[in-house]
Amino acid sequence: MTLQIGICLALACAFLSNLGFFFKHRGACEAPPVNVRHPLHSARALWCSKWFAIGMVVGGGGWLLHVAAISFAPLSVVQVVLSGGVVLIAVMADRIFGFEVGKRQWWGLAMTAVGLILLGVTMPSTAGSSHSTFSLAAMVGFEAGLFGVGGLLILAPRAGAPAEHHGVMLAAAAGILFGVCNVAIKALSGMAGAEGVLGLVSPWLLVVRKERKEKD
Repeated sequence: MTLQIGICLALACAFLSNLGFFFKHRGACEAPPVNVRHPLHSARALWCSKWFAIGMVVGGGGWLLHVAAISFAPLSVVQVVLSGGVVLIAVMADRIFGFEVGKRQWWGLAMTAVGLILLGVTMPSTAGSSHSTFSLAAMVGFEAGLFGVGGLLILAPRAGAPAEHHGVMLAAAAGILFGVCNVAIKALSGMAGAEGVLGLVSPWLLVVRKERKEKD
């Protein structure tokens, strides 16, 4: 039963997160350009945008549902459901928010759907457990490696990467850091389940907070 609850929470998370992204996009387009040299001024300008503020609140609700989902279900299952939300975001963009979704994007979504189906078909039967166990050394290496790749993508324009690819690099960095955050949350959920509140006194809590801030 916990698996079904986790899947339902993940579906609700996908909807709220996508809705929050659209609101934040609309608000960010209406706000002055972000200047990394003046982060406080840029943050204030964004939050003064009504749509961006609404999007942050909606997205925060989606994130809470995400945490709840991976507490009930395996991370691999939750990520499949959230990845399937890409199809939902395309439909919302095309039908509700007036964005044009081209044929290449629809083909990409179709390929994503096929990959998710294959992942679900080949998933081992042991994936029904929400239990999380991990090797500390492997976890540190994995998280540090992904964090480094995300940082390189963010700093790539300063290293001479083409300016027209900056948006794609930031999107890739956001996806990678989002994965780092998810793994850390799953580790925390397992530690809290085994050790209670003391399980939250962990460096993974700092990883969750840091990656969440950078993603937003």
